[in-house]
Amino acid sequence: MPTSKAKSVKSTSVAPDSLPNDIPSEKDLYEIELEKYRNFLSTDYEEGLRRYGFVFYFSLSPCERAQIKKKLDLPLSSPVELYNLGCLAAQENNFGEAVDFFRRSIELDPQLADAWYNLALCYEQLGQKAEARKAWDRYMELLPHESARQQIIAHVAELSSY
Repeated sequence: MPTSKAKSVKSTSVAPDSLPNDIPSEKDLYEIELEKYRNFLSTDYEEGLRRYGFVFYFSLSPCERAQIKKKLDLPLSSPVELYNLGCLAAQENNFGEAVDFFRRSIELDPQLADAWYNLALCYEQLGQKAEARKAWDRYMELLPHESARQQIIAHVAELSSY
């Protein structure tokens, strides 16, 4: 009687890092969709929220999340959120608005040294030297290192000479 040989079936699995170049990995797909979300938020905010909702919200930077909360009129309860909005306003050369955000941040956390630092810089940009000096003084009180304090003292002295 003839015997038949059983054919063995080869199992082939593809390691994720050995995928062909034209097939994106899960991470690539995630990054692509996150970038699309960011683009929608900057160009067509309503469409971005309609398409994605808050799926990627926690993948955004703290600054981006604070911007969304501001646009939606959600309460900004964290000093860091207010600080981040101040930084964004300052980057857009909107120093008056930045001062408002930094002051509100400081009201919630008077020990937030970076807020005092940026508040001082914004006052300088607005030509409000007396307010800038007060903010620099408070910032120096919060500095742990003497060397940094000396740099600020030199800067304030230079500011006073204008």
